[in-house]
Amino acid sequence: METGAVTNYDALAEQYDRFRTPAPTALYEILRQSGMGAGSRVLDLGIGTGLASEPLAQAGAVITGIDPSIAMLTRARTRLPNARLGPGRAEALPFEPASFDAAIAAEVFHLVDQPAALAQLLRVVRKGGTVAIWWPSIATESNVLGHRAAATRDLGLEPIVEPTSRGFRSFYAAPFAATAVRVVPGLIRTTVEGWMSNERTRAEVRTAYGEHAERWLAALEGHLLRAHGAPEAGFTVRLIYYLYLGTV
Repeated sequence: METGAVTNYDALAEQYDRFRTPAPTALYEILRQSGMGAGSRVLDLGIGTGLASEPLAQAGAVITGIDPSIAMLTRARTRLPNARLGPGRAEALPFEPASFDAAIAAEVFHLVDQPAALAQLLRVVRKGGTVAIWWPSIATESNVLGHRAAATRDLGLEPIVEPTSRGFRSFYAAPFAATAVRVVPGLIRTTVEGWMSNERTRAEVRTAYGEHAERWLAALEGHLLRAHGAPEAGFTVRLIYYLYLGTV
């Protein structure tokens, strides 16, 4: 994983743990149908604060997680007290071949060397097991996209490139026995204050905008306040989760 991204996520661990929300129940039902049920050995690549693994752990899966951010792992140990957690890199997993029944990677694959990470996942997941990788994207009908674009124009900056807009050629190039993509709708009911807390967890904002990141966040908050009226005003954001499934 990129060093700069690790630094950013160390600084964002507390906010990430408080304000990020898990993927929809429907996504976890797909994972369960893919073999990630009670007793299954699941590797979480880039586990962060453990948010993505928590529903699997609650369903009885045995979780192992790695992340290069020590601050994130500290939070994950509180959330997942029975998980096996430690520092590590996606490109050099410290596990024996076929150590896991499945692996997940939630909102992390844009930060790694994708071919190297996929080769490692194919090595450590047993034959017949599943690799599940996903990202959420804001649906086009959500006004948040327009507010983000307006804040970017206000400052004369370039838009942040969303991970899902780049495609996922490395996934299809990997030697999986079978692949599938599922599109899962999601919904966040939030407030202006709540959404801005979520925006501040996006390390890519600081990576893309550097010294202008706080100005961009302030501009976005201004657009949301003008649209909704107050920090406590509620609104809904529609998401689309792109779930890539590979059978080893």
